[in-house]
Amino acid sequence: MMRPVTPADTPALVSLSCSSGLFKPDDADAIRGMLDEYHAANALGGQMQVWEEGGTPVGVVYFAPRGFADRVWELMMIAVDGPRHRQGFGSKMLAAVEASVRAADGRLLLIETSST
Repeated sequence: MMRPVTPADTPALVSLSCSSGLFKPDDADAIRGMLDEYHAANALGGQMQVWEEGGTPVGVVYFAPRGFADRVWELMMIAVDGPRHRQGFGSKMLAAVEASVRAADGRLLLIETSST
């Protein structure tokens, strides 16, 4: 189930992000800082959501409207806990993001990938 991220999720999401393979353990402080900044009155804008299974966060997404573009959104981050890769969580989260963007009258969702 997808739900909004809360400050209490921060430790689990930092760990999850590092276990996803997209971030190194050295990135933990930067991830924590991004989450803290997001929770400071949603200073980053957009939506950050967590996918939860049995009360445990297994994935996180962050997506936001792109500035100076007509109804264009960007997927800034999507991560699934490493041990849960290849179980469909990423696909479910992406489908939920697409539905949210459609509901916000978005016309385009941009997804850029990293080298990993």
